Amino acid sequence: MNDNSKRLAMAIVLSVIVTVMYMNMFVPKPIVNNQNLNNVQATNQASVNQANVANNQVANQNLNINNVNNNNANSNSNPVKVNNNVEKQRIPTLEELREASKKFITNVAEIEISELGGRIISYKLRKYHKAVDSQELVELIDVKPNGLYPLALIYDNGKRDDLVKYSFSINSNNVNKIDENTFEIQGDAQIVLTSDADNLKKVITLKTDSYLFDVSFPTLSNTDNAWIEWNNALNNIDIDRYNEFSILYLLRDKKTNVDSINSYKLPSDYAPIVDLGDNIWLSAGYKYFANILIPQAAGNNTRYGVINGNLVLQGKLSSESKNIKVYAGPRDKDILVNEGYSLEKSINFGFFTFIAAPLHSVLKFFYKILGNYGLAIILLTLVIKLLFLPLTSTSIKSMKKISDLQPKMQELRNKYGKDPAEMQRQTMELYKKYNVNPLSGCVPIFIQIPVFFGLYSALLNSIDIRQAPFALWITDLSVKEELHVFGIGVPVMILLMGLSMFIQQLTTPTVGDPAQRKAMLITPIIFTVIFIVSPFPSGLVLYWLTNNLISIVQQKVLKAEGDKISPLKGTLIGSAVIYGLAYILTLL
Repeated sequence: MNDNSKRLAMAIVLSVIVTVMYMNMFVPKPIVNNQNLNNVQATNQASVNQANVANNQVANQNLNINNVNNNNANSNSNPVKVNNNVEKQRIPTLEELREASKKFITNVAEIEISELGGRIISYKLRKYHKAVDSQELVELIDVKPNGLYPLALIYDNGKRDDLVKYSFSINSNNVNKIDENTFEIQGDAQIVLTSDADNLKKVITLKTDSYLFDVSFPTLSNTDNAWIEWNNALNNIDIDRYNEFSILYLLRDKKTNVDSINSYKLPSDYAPIVDLGDNIWLSAGYKYFANILIPQAAGNNTRYGVINGNLVLQGKLSSESKNIKVYAGPRDKDILVNEGYSLEKSINFGFFTFIAAPLHSVLKFFYKILGNYGLAIILLTLVIKLLFLPLTSTSIKSMKKISDLQPKMQELRNKYGKDPAEMQRQTMELYKKYNVNPLSGCVPIFIQIPVFFGLYSALLNSIDIRQAPFALWITDLSVKEELHVFGIGVPVMILLMGLSMFIQQLTTPTVGDPAQRKAMLITPIIFTVIFIVSPFPSGLVLYWLTNNLISIVQQKVLKAEGDKISPLKGTLIGSAVIYGLAYILTLL
């Protein structure tokens, strides 16, 4: 193998390594691994068997919450030792819960609440469907069979209201009764669940246009160790790089008075309840939707762990108002900002949040004008490329100077190829003689990288892109794009992206030896294969394709600057053509 072949092979290997590093550093990963899932499933199976045995026993396990002794004061230790003895008592089945349930319909949600334990057994979002072609609503309650359902009242000594038999009443005139078990909430309403036998009252306050609701216990005499619980099944967490499940909390820093967003992974042993300290809220959910507990109590007020194979979030009740607030809904920035509590910080843009957040706002602004998120993505990409034109111009000019020196560089290779040290010295002398800085072409590119990664993050994590159509067969910018031809899915836009990347490499000034040039021409093929094997959401592919197309235009006009057209004018004309063609596609 000659030197050029060796260099080509090495360049290809390095390209693959860089690509893999990029996928692992910047593409979201799931937080659950198969080993942990197996542990959870095994734990849950034991719990289910135990629950089935207990279900055959006839027993009345009513709970008098107010008689609980305050023997387990909350500790600052981590993890907290909590006597969660739910595995030792009977867990109501879904059938039992549903038999005693009623449905409450607001403008944004359909909420099914059971009188047995006062549990929310279904919470469907009326404005969001599971798929573009589906009428099935997004469901935020995800619990394993014979598992725990959200909104349990618990104490540190393990006392719970799982089997408390509440009775319903509605404290509002803003309710329309559809049938015996279905009610339409037309304003604010209090769903009051009362258990006289247990001297317990659970009040759920709903607002018809809000995903935020309040849960209070006005009759509790002792809230020192009282917590509200929200649950999510672990084995239903999909392994999906582009729809990660995350646990986030907003830390309240009393010293600096600055709140900071933090993330947590599940405990390694999937058992202890972990104390998270004094936080504004605690959140769990996928990329587009979240369940968030917002404690009104100060001090150590949030914790999480796993019980019976279900992820458990716990928020402490306030000793004054004896309540907690819950947000269950979309990670939509406008909605979250309107609800308060800095909930918008639950949108996880990652490391480049400081860039992604403002770009996301600009994207939404363009959508309000254009009415199509595909066109908004294209316009935002073109505007960014226009703003970076001076840096691009500097980079291209520098690369062109180096390209013009390639004949002289080849002479040096022929003369000093066997003496690397002398070759390096002669090369630097050549650069110095012709006033060429080999790094000047890279610096402008490095400056642009954070912005492009920020835009990437904004597109990847924006719920606005979810089920947003663009044109023709592209009906959802948040999923992979395929045109079905004779029953075969063809990723047309990815192929066009690969072709445009290849053309872009051809138009880029040559700055390396022939082996490096060959490697650069092979890189688009490698990226195209990666995109096909592990498809990106079509909104991201559209951004990449647009970026490639306008980059080709800029490179052409910059290389021929002064001959026919100025770089600015060429960029504007190219942008107008690209946008115009995209707009025509939306009309077809």
